[in-house]
Amino acid sequence: MSEVDENINEGIIDLIDNIDKKLPLWRSELIIPNELWYHIVKWFLETLNQKNSDRPKNLALFGNTDGGKNTFLNHIIPAVRNKYDLGTYGVVYVSALTNTTLKGLYHSILRELNWSYSRNMSIQELEPLVGIACQKRKCQLIVIDEFSQLQNNRDEPRQREVLKALRNIPKQTYRPLVIAGVKKVVDLLEKDPETNNRFMKVEFPRFELKNGNWRVLQRVVKSLDEQVNRTTSLTSKFSMSHLRLQTLFRKSKGKMGSMIAIYERAVRIALSEENKELQKKYLDKAITILDDNQLLDDNERVLVEIPDKWWEN
Repeated sequence: MSEVDENINEGIIDLIDNIDKKLPLWRSELIIPNELWYHIVKWFLETLNQKNSDRPKNLALFGNTDGGKNTFLNHIIPAVRNKYDLGTYGVVYVSALTNTTLKGLYHSILRELNWSYSRNMSIQELEPLVGIACQKRKCQLIVIDEFSQLQNNRDEPRQREVLKALRNIPKQTYRPLVIAGVKKVVDLLEKDPETNNRFMKVEFPRFELKNGNWRVLQRVVKSLDEQVNRTTSLTSKFSMSHLRLQTLFRKSKGKMGSMIAIYERAVRIALSEENKELQKKYLDKAITILDDNQLLDDNERVLVEIPDKWWEN
């Protein structure tokens, strides 16, 4: 090995050894925005607590990218299992990956139920098998996240197939469905009245500034400030500044996931510069980085309303 090669190797090892020192990966702890999530928790529980029927009322939970849907589902499902003593199979939770087929969805549900199946089975064979497995495993609710991945706006036969499945799964299982995704989930349901009238449609909430609702955002940012003050060498008072709150709201478009992403990035930049205070310049740098990488972009247009002197209400 040449001297140049040795120097390169030493340089790479030095980079690896100092990753944590140079790029502090501060992450927010879980924050539950009670006022923001109350409405969807209510609908989720109402969907769950139905008597077994071949035509239950189902729930379509929709919202913009990075709005917090995944975080919500990842925490409400274990909470529900524990609260109602539902065991391992009481709530089946699957996610549709990009280009997931309907057969692939049924396979995922059966795997979650630890139920045997053959990959050569047709949809007509898989549907009743899912029904048998759900009843035998005492499943009470099926949750399908990223449901938007199943549909293709340019493929009408595929849409009809998916809509039919949304009717057949509850009919076969005697259990309700919760589907979650972006707004085109609702657009798909509206193409077929027979399917549409079996689903309650609930939009995942975003922060607002009007009518005094800005205080909900302030409480969440205050929780972030307290975490930073407790877990790092930084001090932060973003929650005390109307300007900082408005900037976080405007750039996140009121979406909790985006707001926390901005805040976390600002903290990491401040820590890497070994500053003692989370200042406005770090918020600006964080937004620039996320904007440049299109990490705050949305799949659909999102409007935000910033009333004059909103903090006076």
